[in-house]
Amino acid sequence: MNEKFAPEILQHKSDLVDTIQQLLETQAERITELSERDFLLRSIYEMERERVEYLLRVYLRTRLQKITKYAIHIGTSVEVQSRLSESERSFAQQYLELYKEHMDASIWNSADCEMLPAKLKDLSKMATLAVQPKTSSHVFARVMRDCEPFTLSDRAEEQVELKRGELVLLPYQPLANLISDGSVCLT
Repeated sequence: MNEKFAPEILQHKSDLVDTIQQLLETQAERITELSERDFLLRSIYEMERERVEYLLRVYLRTRLQKITKYAIHIGTSVEVQSRLSESERSFAQQYLELYKEHMDASIWNSADCEMLPAKLKDLSKMATLAVQPKTSSHVFARVMRDCEPFTLSDRAEEQVELKRGELVLLPYQPLANLISDGSVCLT
């Protein structure tokens, strides 16, 4: 849920993804071992397995959508790249290369742009093309445990104190650390 509702790409949960994939394989083996007369039990196990597979696919699809949306931003930020899994990092690099090739072929190699200096064609230097996550956007969050008081911005004097069980609507940026440590869950 955090990945789905966060405006930026979060740290990849490699351990969790690997564990879920292993458990899904184990569940598939158990399902095949059930006899034909355990039809109801087999159906329940299969539905549960399909539900978990669906949630895993949603998680991975959401991350891929963010990678393609923020490809240039990711390509220029080592900190954001560190949040990706190895396969996601490889995908992001390949996607960015394909995007550069597309831009070269469709725009920069046209007759109108031949005289432009090469440094203008460097996508990493074109801030206007780099779509960045809107970390100032507001998100709904459920507080999982009491949090230390914090301010919403550098200029804000009022402190916000979150108590377990509350549902709040706040800007994403001040909640980012609380999300990563599990104090807050986006909804």
